[in-house]
Amino acid sequence: MARLTMKQNLNKGFSLLEVAIALLILSTSVMAIYQVISTSTISTFELEDRHIAREIGNNRVALMNTIDIPQGTGTREGSINMAGFEWEWREEISKGPAINVYEYSIIIKKLEALNISMKQEVILLKNNRKGFTLIEVLVSIVILSIIAIVSTNFLQSSLEAREQGASKLQNVKELNIASSIVRRDMRQILNVPIRDYFGNNLKGNFIADASSNSIVFTTLVNSSFSTSRVRRIEYLYQDNAFIRRQYFADNPYSYEEYFETILLGGVTDIEFSYMTNRKWYAVWPIDIITKAKIPELVKITFTKNNLQYEWIITDNIDYVYKR
Repeated sequence: MARLTMKQNLNKGFSLLEVAIALLILSTSVMAIYQVISTSTISTFELEDRHIAREIGNNRVALMNTIDIPQGTGTREGSINMAGFEWEWREEISKGPAINVYEYSIIIKKLEALNISMKQEVILLKNNRKGFTLIEVLVSIVILSIIAIVSTNFLQSSLEAREQGASKLQNVKELNIASSIVRRDMRQILNVPIRDYFGNNLKGNFIADASSNSIVFTTLVNSSFSTSRVRRIEYLYQDNAFIRRQYFADNPYSYEEYFETILLGGVTDIEFSYMTNRKWYAVWPIDIITKAKIPELVKITFTKNNLQYEWIITDNIDYVYKR
């Protein structure tokens, strides 16, 4: 008789209450996972904002060292559009520890909301955390159906948020590395003649061709070898990619001897500008005088993922090459 009772209990199946509790635990777990992924995605957006704010700060420093030099202590402010958002910058300039030395701080603020859709999702998550009762059977069935649907939606939203966050993080990584490499190359630039493999001087010490969207110059690179650190660098826009070429010498015998790195992919538009005497030009050199000069500022404006970015770089060279 005892065996018969045990067999009946084993074939009984789950009760409505047990199914409800199981679904409640499942939905709670899914919502917790979604909350974690949402928080991670929001952190990724904040990281992207920090990167863009740093680029705006670097642009301001380049301008302050060249055409927008502070005339004294005080506060300056303005706004700029970068990556599809409006940003406000504020510079606070104070006296430094020595005469004619100033200290400054740059504050960058994003004027628009971080991401409206993300905020709406978080609010939706909070609003859907409603309790339910199992007093009436019909109400219980309806609530179980709602829990199952909401759990599925949250799980799908979690996967989409994770993919979006991973894409944002990869984009920030590419922009950060590319910006660091370009700024390093141009800040270590050498104002020396560029020669062909016959030893003849080319048309300038810094060559920028608008038709081919390329820049050629000589700079110092990090090298673990005992050879010279002086190398010829070429930046160009080709097949929707921003590319860096580093030759094995400053005046290579063969133009085919280089290694190439794609700094940014998916670039739909790019524009190079060069400044001297407070005027911007699309090519360099512009005359016989600038043939022996390096641009005071180099501006690179490009579009990636339908968002426009701008880098302004100073090369820290204020002299003209002399033979």
